[in-house]
Amino acid sequence: MSTRTKTILNGVFRWASLIVGICLLCAPGVAQNSTGRILGSVTDQSGAALSGATISITDLARGTTRTLTTDGSGEYAAPDLVPGAYKVRAEAKGFKSVERLNIELEVAKDARIDFSLPAGEVAETVTVTDEV
Repeated sequence: MSTRTKTILNGVFRWASLIVGICLLCAPGVAQNSTGRILGSVTDQSGAALSGATISITDLARGTTRTLTTDGSGEYAAPDLVPGAYKVRAEAKGFKSVERLNIELEVAKDARIDFSLPAGEVAETVTVTDEV
């Protein structure tokens, strides 16, 4: 192998090593997540899934609310939430609304909040104060 070829290969090896080193240093920063997620399901008292139920998730410290709708199997998920205390409310036509207070969301954690809505007037609200 000529000296020129060895010099070129040595240069290529150095650049490749530099690029791999930079990629390895950046990888841990990409993997870290500073948000959490609230998810769950909504059913009626018999356990049947309620699709189209409205879920309101309120950040108690900031006063902001995110509203979503359950899917065909009664499931919902709210990703990318800032850690803190939340209030989660579920409501559907023909059912009493139910809310859970002081849901503590931690960094990179999921909080599963399932609801079973009792039949009744929409104007009525049931507040659940048990621990998650």
